[in-house]
Amino acid sequence: MNIPGGIQINKLLNMDPARLAFLPVEDLAAMQKEVDTLLLDAKTIKRLFDELLEQRYSNRARNVRASHGKDTGTVHFDDGPVIVTADLPKRVKWDQTRLGAIRARICLDGDDPDEFISILYKVSEQSYSAWP
Repeated sequence: MNIPGGIQINKLLNMDPARLAFLPVEDLAAMQKEVDTLLLDAKTIKRLFDELLEQRYSNRARNVRASHGKDTGTVHFDDGPVIVTADLPKRVKWDQTRLGAIRARICLDGDDPDEFISILYKVSEQSYSAWP
């Protein structure tokens, strides 16, 4: 792909950044647009390819996991000469309101809730900035 000033976008990787920094602003703007388009195309291609792999291997990976007595994790199986690795991480999402109630109950029972529950404090940047 050619940029108006004659620079090919695929040559960017081999060019000296100091030289690139002094290109005419029009060339830089055109390059920026081309890079953004390439990035968007690459993300679209990656998403489509991931969907293709999901369609091809998800059932087989699920069956292999089941045969090993698990519903998450990494499994390996052959597809002809290729070894396929399928990973399905365990994603646990806790109900924060219920956890708060459980924590209070642990305290009422005289136990230390920190032995069972980890707490993560978060403050948004906007709240932090508004803090006197």
